[in-house]
Amino acid sequence: MTPSDVIRHYYDACTRGEEETARWMHDDCIVDEPTFLPYGRIDVIGVRAMFRHVGGVFFRLFAPDAHLEDTRYFEDGDAVVAVSRWVMTGLHTGRTIDGHYHEYFEVRDGRVALMRPLYHAAGEMIAEMDAARAAGVDLTP
Repeated sequence: MTPSDVIRHYYDACTRGEEETARWMHDDCIVDEPTFLPYGRIDVIGVRAMFRHVGGVFFRLFAPDAHLEDTRYFEDGDAVVAVSRWVMTGLHTGRTIDGHYHEYFEVRDGRVALMRPLYHAAGEMIAEMDAARAAGVDLTP
């Protein structure tokens, strides 16, 4: 199985929940989110922390039908960059964000060891966070 195959399986597993996703992530996997996000300011290590902190805040901001489209994979050794469109609808603004999304992965022994996402729709995501806070939503991870 190639590193790109691992990432395809990881993305698919994320839609089926924490237990399935854990099969594709190392227990010590680092999820290095950008600091403009509430969960980007804390250490997120492993699948449980990812679902609790990242997913916990994300689904207070965006509808559960958020998804990736048109994903392409670029591989160099054990490193993979996935390039997608991330489509998500804000729960507090009602706006659909259709933005470019890139994610850098390192794969070790057939499992994800590191992930670093880059959201091109950062401004729209910040606007959604501002609307959520104005509505009294706690965005603490």
